[in-house]
Amino acid sequence: MTRERLDDALTADVAAMAQARAAASELTVRAAAALVVPTGSTAVSVAAHPQRLAREALFLLVFGLRPAIKGALPRQLGAAFAGLPGGGTGESSSLRAEPRPVRGT
Repeated sequence: MTRERLDDALTADVAAMAQARAAASELTVRAAAALVVPTGSTAVSVAAHPQRLAREALFLLVFGLRPAIKGALPRQLGAAFAGLPGGGTGESSSLRAEPRPVRGT
């Protein structure tokens, strides 16, 4: 389906291409995760094929992020991004960690 969306987007508008590229990026992340998870901790070894695929998937997330793709990608990845600063709109903002209570005090 992603390949078809990319092909169709070639003759469509800019928004359709951004949506198709976001879908392709999301697919690479899901595919890499599907390989890393069952492999376990050895998946992060430098010699492991899953870690290379995971790094390539992450590279695709940041390399081709034009504003339209950056705005479409959080919707592709799911609602988990809705609570992030910028609301998944692609707008940058700083993240601040909330202070954690100290245990045992």
